[in-house]
Amino acid sequence: MEKDFFEKRVNHISVAVFFLAIVLVSRLGYVQLVKGNYYLVRAESNSSRKMVIDAPRGDIESSDGVTLVSSRPAYVVSYLVPPEEAQREQAIPILATILAEYGVSEESIRQAIVDNVWRRYQPIRLAVDVSDETVFQIDERRMDLPGVVVERQAVRDYRYGNLACYLIGGLGAITPNKQEEYEAAGYRSDATVGIFGLENAFENVDPALSLRGQDGYRLVEVDNYQRLVAAVSETPPVAGNKMVLTIDSELQIAAEQAILDIVEKLNDKDARYKQKPNKAAAVVLNVKTGEILAWASYPEFDPGNWAKSSNLWTSNIPLNAYPVGSTFKPLMSLLALTEGIVTPTEKFYCPGYYQVGNTKKYCANRSGHGHLTLEEGIKVSCNVVYYDIAQRLVSKYGRAEAMDKIGDMVKLLQFGSEIPLDFATGYLRAPGIIPTSENFRRVYNYTPYPGEVWDVAIGQGIVEFTPLQMAAYTSLLANGGYHYQPHVVQKIVDPSGNVSFQVEPKLLAEVDLDPAALGIVRNGMHEVTLPARPGGPGNGSAYYLFTYDPVMRDGQKVEVAAKTGSAEVGPGISPHSWFIGYAPFDDPEIAVAVFVGHGRWGATAGVPVGHAIMKAYFEGLPEVETVSP
Repeated sequence: MEKDFFEKRVNHISVAVFFLAIVLVSRLGYVQLVKGNYYLVRAESNSSRKMVIDAPRGDIESSDGVTLVSSRPAYVVSYLVPPEEAQREQAIPILATILAEYGVSEESIRQAIVDNVWRRYQPIRLAVDVSDETVFQIDERRMDLPGVVVERQAVRDYRYGNLACYLIGGLGAITPNKQEEYEAAGYRSDATVGIFGLENAFENVDPALSLRGQDGYRLVEVDNYQRLVAAVSETPPVAGNKMVLTIDSELQIAAEQAILDIVEKLNDKDARYKQKPNKAAAVVLNVKTGEILAWASYPEFDPGNWAKSSNLWTSNIPLNAYPVGSTFKPLMSLLALTEGIVTPTEKFYCPGYYQVGNTKKYCANRSGHGHLTLEEGIKVSCNVVYYDIAQRLVSKYGRAEAMDKIGDMVKLLQFGSEIPLDFATGYLRAPGIIPTSENFRRVYNYTPYPGEVWDVAIGQGIVEFTPLQMAAYTSLLANGGYHYQPHVVQKIVDPSGNVSFQVEPKLLAEVDLDPAALGIVRNGMHEVTLPARPGGPGNGSAYYLFTYDPVMRDGQKVEVAAKTGSAEVGPGISPHSWFIGYAPFDDPEIAVAVFVGHGRWGATAGVPVGHAIMKAYFEGLPEVETVSP
């Protein structure tokens, strides 16, 4: 019984296999005999191509949660080079004409073909972020453009235009001097990479830190005209890491707008000032961590079209050195007190000038300040006080060593130390001049005379520093001698939302400053923002705005310490304007440095910008000034 059942099952299976074999043979016969020529032609004329799907770069976000830079889909034109020369010669002139506004020419297309000769089965990217009109023109000429492919790819979206452009940086094609390095790291030769700023600093780095994601790929079938026939398979891209900055978006907006406002205001018809503001900067630091809260530089540029900015590499103004004027006087005050050549209660006398022998130099107040202490000298920015201090150094140490003593204090306050930055790749940096007798001789080929030491004491002569250095100097005065590394990256977050990198404050140096001397200097800087006291020498050099439009927080006035500077740069040339300050005076949180090239006097340009920044930090932006993406 069981044997009969088994034999029946074997017979059924045999019949099924027999019929399946008949079907398979019939299908093979159909393919070979009936459709053979069709598949032969298709096999000969079609082939597969690997199309890159660009990974969206990671977003860049401010500390207050505002997305400054993201990615958006855009049209990209690529060229799958046809094997036949006639097809190429037909397409290239037409394509060059259509893409001319994107910098594409016949020559550039032919050169791209030569450069990619060993990758002829991969598409060559010709233009990124083309318009709908351009896509329409390509579609109209589709039959004349074999091998031309239009895709949607991710490109950078600068939601707030030029905001923080010098920090963010820009993207571009791999430059020839970097080609080998990037190809060794696995980059395509036509890849878009960070050229400068944060886009560059976080490009070819550990994948856990990089803004660059992992590209995807689409395998497609094309015909002998390199036209897409079918999609075969796809590997999706992986987005880059998100970067969170220390920048506060409202403070950044306020700093940039304040600079634009003052530049516009001073580009007037006042014939007394032939040079109008042409460059400016503002740097805001957290004095307790070194975080960069705002970084403004003028003139700005379009990060999406940065190649058209002629002075880009040298116009990151916070990294360039300029004469600092009277903002140098707090440092000279510290030196005078620690050297013991001045006492806190000692009275100087300013008749409007200072003279030793035949050397005579004037105070900005030609009528004189009368009798005043060192603290009051800071308040009214009396030049005579600092000429006197410089002459005392000359009398005690001699001309050369007097200047070296000033240089030693400059070095103590960390002006001579390199400030590492996490975004400055690609920018030229001019770190300034430390006033020493050696540097003076290198520039002028002789030992400084007493009058030239006097000049240095008021921040003139061979005293040049960057706005970044001035912000760090102000921070150090505010926090009692702690020199933190300025940084703009707060953390890196991977696509899954995990924090892969968190920046901690880094103390570069702790400067041993005499507490009593520092207290006098800080009190003098506080007085700079206050009106005249009874019997005093006058109003502080920044008193007006800070008195009549005080900085407020929760209904209470915020006391500000500051110093102004008017740096002369030559006879008949409009001075540079400086402002440095910190607040609150009793428990500092932020330090600010402002520079406006040819901004006239410290109170003319530097003070209004510094005041606006302080107001924005402690009070926030008015609703009407808020910028929307």
